[in-house]
This record gives sequence, C-alpha cells and structure tokens, in this order.
Amino acid sequence: MKPFDLERALLGDPIVDLRGNDIVEICLLKKADEDLCVVAVDSEGTAWLYSKSGEGEIQYPNKLFMKEENKENKENKTYYVNVYKYPNEKPSTGFLYYSKEEADKEIENWRSLGVKGEFCKTISFEIEE
Repeated sequence: MKPFDLERALLGDPIVDLRGNDIVEICLLKKADEDLCVVAVDSEGTAWLYSKSGEGEIQYPNKLFMKEENKENKENKTYYVNVYKYPNEKPSTGFLYYSKEEADKEIENWRSLGVKGEFCKTISFEIEE
C-alpha cells in the first residue's frame, strides 16, 4: 500500500484504511490536539481520528493509506494522425483516427483530391484509458 499523504488526501485523492475500507470524507481539525487532528469517515459512516501521518488512535489501531489505482481496468488505446507538408508551410496534421486502416484510407482520399502537398507519415500514439 502507498504511504498516506495528507496534502493529497485533502485535495481529494482516494484513501483507504488498514482494513481496506474506503475513506469517503476527510478533514483536518486546525484547532485540535496535534497528535490526533485528522477526522476520516469510512464507507460505513464511522468517523475515526488519525494523526497527520495517518496513524490511528492507540485504542483502535488503524492506519490510512493512499488508494492504489486499479491498473487492471485500464487499457492502452492506440490512435493515429497523418502528417502532411504543403508548399511554403510547416508540416501539419490531419484528423485523429482510431485505426491504421482509417488513417491509410484518408491518405488515399487526400491523394485523390490532387492536393498540392505531400504526405509525410502516420504517427501512432497510445493513451491509457
């Protein structure tokens, strides 16, 4: 588990407790005892006190952690962009294509129009979604 980061948690990054319960609300009590000044509410609606480092009360041993992203649900998607060079201009791109076949088809369409310019290359890139 990733160590607790109070600043990130207060900004809204997801956190969990030692038992794996999601923490649904967190706040810093500015005028409270320095040792226990963080209130965290778990997914069951129970409020707990913690230190700024995420350590729980002695009588209720618990600890806060930053929730790890679930990489299993994410996948990389590949997109394609054609690059063209027109006379007396800098290279420019066309539209975004979801497959290499779409990008290749657009090159054929572009050439059939008799446009004065040259096709340079198709660039592919991945985005994690």
